[in-house]
Amino acid sequence: MMDFIEDLRWKRAVSIAVVCGTMLAGFLSTQSMSKEEVAAAYDGKLPVEQVTISSKGGGVHGLALEVVSKPVDVQMGLMFRKKMGKDQGMLFEMGAPQETAFWMKNTLIPLDMLFVAEDGTIINIHKNAEPHSTTPIPSGGLVTGVIELNGSRTTELNISIGDRVLHPYFKQSVKK
Repeated sequence: MMDFIEDLRWKRAVSIAVVCGTMLAGFLSTQSMSKEEVAAAYDGKLPVEQVTISSKGGGVHGLALEVVSKPVDVQMGLMFRKKMGKDQGMLFEMGAPQETAFWMKNTLIPLDMLFVAEDGTIINIHKNAEPHSTTPIPSGGLVTGVIELNGSRTTELNISIGDRVLHPYFKQSVKK
């Protein structure tokens, strides 16, 4: 039994090291590039898809989100954007469930970050992330997606933890 517990601890330590290494690699790669170089490396031709958030209180909110899954797009995110439409934002498709953290380096506008589990349930919300901050904002659990909206938009729409994101990317399970 002790070998099993030690094996789990080792696997968790490796997972944490991989996440930290990925964040550090992203940080270092943008440190050596100018704003213009980063913008040039990013093609900006992202698909925009309809995403719906269904609130526990019965509200339904339609959003037009740019969808990113390629590492370069995930790294770039909403950097250097000066404005964004009221019901626009970005959906980061993160792949397998994982703990993650985002930051606001080179991001010019405040953002609300919604951390979304595999079944589409919002498990954490960080409101009004501070532009240019390099402080990591953790997911607070295993997620497969992150949504970024304009700062304060989750408050305006009354979106809260436990609400559901409806989009084909998330495996929708029926809660009984």
